[in-house]
Amino acid sequence: MTDRKTKQTKEKLSLKVEKRNLFGRKVKKLRRQGLIPAVVYGHNFDSVAVQFPRHQLKVIKRAGETSVIYLELDNQKIPVMIKQIQYHPVSGQVLHLDFYKVNLKEKVTTEVPIELVGEAPIAKEGYNIVQVLHEVEISALPTDIPKEIEVDISGLTQEGDDIRLKDVKLPGEKIEFAEGVDPEETVVIVEKPAEEKEEETAEEVSEEGEETKEAKETKEEEKEKKEEEKKEAAPENEVKKEN
Repeated sequence: MTDRKTKQTKEKLSLKVEKRNLFGRKVKKLRRQGLIPAVVYGHNFDSVAVQFPRHQLKVIKRAGETSVIYLELDNQKIPVMIKQIQYHPVSGQVLHLDFYKVNLKEKVTTEVPIELVGEAPIAKEGYNIVQVLHEVEISALPTDIPKEIEVDISGLTQEGDDIRLKDVKLPGEKIEFAEGVDPEETVVIVEKPAEEKEEETAEEVSEEGEETKEAKETKEEEKEKKEEEKKEAAPENEVKKEN
């Protein structure tokens, strides 16, 4: 399993693109022709507008945001990573892509998905394995970035057990968490079974109901007290009016 994923990570993906001459609203014409508009930019690189056939989106899907794609443009092979994908708000179709030209010898910072693997023994007893963190920012050479970071949950054996980033083993010596990432951040935690939570919630609601009832009775008592005080003061007011 691990070997297969390693091969996928190191797979060399290429995408043939050509320079684009239509911009702004005119790119709609490109889309009708089955072409996807895109732009390539990067550090010390003059940005260039490009386009490629829609059917080549399969390469984009395979690459995700963690793999290097070699753009074939005018006899050049430009190593890039996907920076941003713009989708249609209704149909969900890809409208535009931003490619960022990378230096294969310099580390980049990017977010990588976290995937839970293995089986937690405590889960067999009905406890919930809750994944709190679904992706994390790492720093690595473009070609070393993994598709995902695996977190083994087989060591979770009792309620309250958790796994934090400091417990996660990164898949490679040259890969590290990005600057600013908190090693104490929780990735996954064991919580009580749903039934126990429902019982606790019911008890809390019951207690709140009793408190509300007591508060209501207190308000009624105060109201009655004020009415009695008004009645006692009434004769004095009448005497003053007569005088």
